[in-house]
Amino acid sequence: MVNEFNFRYPYQAVGFHSGWNTYNNLPTMRLSLSKRLRLKLRKHDYVVLKKKKDIPEFYMKSKKGSKQGLSSGVGSSIIKYKEEYYKLKRNGFKDKGIIKENICDREFKINAGGLNESTSYEDGGAYSLEDAKREIKMDALLRKKGFILPQKIVGVYNIKNIYDKDSVSLIFEIESEFRADEYFLMILTNIFYDIFKSKARFIFLKDEFTFPKYNLKKSLQIIDNYSFFIKELGISIGSLYRKLHNKGVIRGIGNSWYGNEIICKSGEVGICDLESAFTNKEIKDKNTFDILKETDVNLALTAIYESMNCFENSIASFAGGLLINSFKEGYASKRIYKLKRENINKIISRYLKIYKKIFI
Repeated sequence: MVNEFNFRYPYQAVGFHSGWNTYNNLPTMRLSLSKRLRLKLRKHDYVVLKKKKDIPEFYMKSKKGSKQGLSSGVGSSIIKYKEEYYKLKRNGFKDKGIIKENICDREFKINAGGLNESTSYEDGGAYSLEDAKREIKMDALLRKKGFILPQKIVGVYNIKNIYDKDSVSLIFEIESEFRADEYFLMILTNIFYDIFKSKARFIFLKDEFTFPKYNLKKSLQIIDNYSFFIKELGISIGSLYRKLHNKGVIRGIGNSWYGNEIICKSGEVGICDLESAFTNKEIKDKNTFDILKETDVNLALTAIYESMNCFENSIASFAGGLLINSFKEGYASKRIYKLKRENINKIISRYLKIYKKIFI
């Protein structure tokens, strides 16, 4: 059954920013479930700034497009080209293409005094040249430091005629697009099914989770059957954050959450979305860097627990708490952990049999 699941094109997955929903808040704000969505894309004018190999042309999201893609958050898409899969980072907002909308966003800049923060406005679904440069720089640095980055930058395109601004799209070759929040929701879905069978429902259009009466004591015993799967995930992510900090890198405000960690087929946990990452050498001040390390951890833990609130269900809260405690354990460890491939396969196989009975 697991052979039906494509790590590079995980259309069966449900996460928190895998598609989009009514809220579209940052991961550090209110989170709601969103499933991977099929998209229509159309060719759009572009200029190649950098290109490493034969890669796809640039496609913009469009309701009238003829090319098929898959959502990767609210602003990006996954497409298949020849026998490979590619991520077009920032190719339109939701399914509308780039929209002229003043979206206020945080902006970090480095100067002689270190890291500075301000706000700037951007068009929906666009990617600034400055953010792209930051991601390219951190991608190269983290690879040198031995981190797993399962999405490889193979192209940089300048997107023409987007409101007279310097907008770009980064093109990534995909080894995996399967996010840690999606894997955790697979575990949680299996737990729900063991407790409620097909009587539990999450209705996307209403952002509503319904379930029948159940016994908490008996349910905790079922959660215990899955505790190892949850613990190895939390420990793996926590140890990854510890390695980042030990290597002098902060994950970054807005990007410190488990939806930006990627589950590889090998069981290793990789990372993506690096435009908010900075090094201690750039920040210059040790005290500021230490506070930002603490912020990384606090935001990551907050996002885990806050994401469980969309269920308004004690089972989700218990599982989320277990993931948080495991993250802390991993962060305190001196080694890097990975998931067991057979455990990933067990969770995916069961999920693929039942998820349509839970999510409607």
